[in-house]
Amino acid sequence: MGGGLPVVFTPVINFQSGIHILNEKEALRILQKLREVKTP
Repeated sequence: MGGGLPVVFTPVINFQSGIHILNEKEALRILQKLREVKTP
């Protein structure tokens, strides 16, 4: 039971930072897709 608590709290603590990381990755993917569309 005790080992499960840090696993639950870790994503909650890193939730905000995780959003920034996901946004950056998504932004890079969107830019790559846009470049692929612009370059036939």
